[in-house]
Amino acid sequence: MTKKTTPKKTPAMPVVYVHAKNHAPVEPGQVQALLDLGLQVYCKLDVDGAKQTLHGYDQPRALLAELHHDHPGRTVIFLRAGLQPSTALLARLGVIAKQIKQTAILTSLSNAAEFVNPFIGLRPPDTNTEYDFAGLVSLLAPGHLHALTEWPDHFAYFTTDAVKHIVAGPDEGSLLPQLALADIELVVPDQLFIHDPDNAVFKELDLKPHEHLF
Repeated sequence: MTKKTTPKKTPAMPVVYVHAKNHAPVEPGQVQALLDLGLQVYCKLDVDGAKQTLHGYDQPRALLAELHHDHPGRTVIFLRAGLQPSTALLARLGVIAKQIKQTAILTSLSNAAEFVNPFIGLRPPDTNTEYDFAGLVSLLAPGHLHALTEWPDHFAYFTTDAVKHIVAGPDEGSLLPQLALADIELVVPDQLFIHDPDNAVFKELDLKPHEHLF
């Protein structure tokens, strides 16, 4: 007698809200690229391929509540226009999120924001060779999580528990001050990187006069 096996359920893909803060408007091409990954895409503006929301990025709790109502139990991502996460990055974030014991919001290293750019202050190469920055970060990183105190507008990955906690909490504007009160960690894995094609990877550090060594 053949033993029947129960097929494993494929985890539902995250819901992605694309915003244009500090960037040009959301382009239909980016929406299509996200749809091709199997993601459900939302946007406040009317963009081909994306479902339009009632609330915007400046209303984070109300926006999360709206997305949670449409997709209960789903991971939610806030993504800045112009950035394209890979399936590998999303899969690794899913694994990391399951390993974290505390309720958390995750982000990714990126040249989209200086405070999470691991290449900041490094001398750029002398040639115009194209580099796999995500591959370099993955290869060299020890695989640690680092706490953040600045909100990552470029990419925020809300675990299902984080969504539930925030939706159930007070609606008081910015999320960052509420995280500590709700016991939610804001962390960045040091092995993940999203490349921003519209921003330089290598930048000089903006040092104060007393911080220069030479």
